[in-house]
Amino acid sequence: MSTPISNQYVHDLDRQHVFHSWSTQGALNPLVIAGGEGCTLWDYDGK
Repeated sequence: MSTPISNQYVHDLDRQHVFHSWSTQGALNPLVIAGGEGCTLWDYDGK
């Protein structure tokens, strides 16, 4: 993959390719999840 994975990259892919139920699509701000363990989740920035 030539594009480094980042929160913004995954967010942009989501906005381009995923239809989220019947919500107003322009108002969505999808949560980016890179991984998780137990009840702890993190994004591509390590947060």
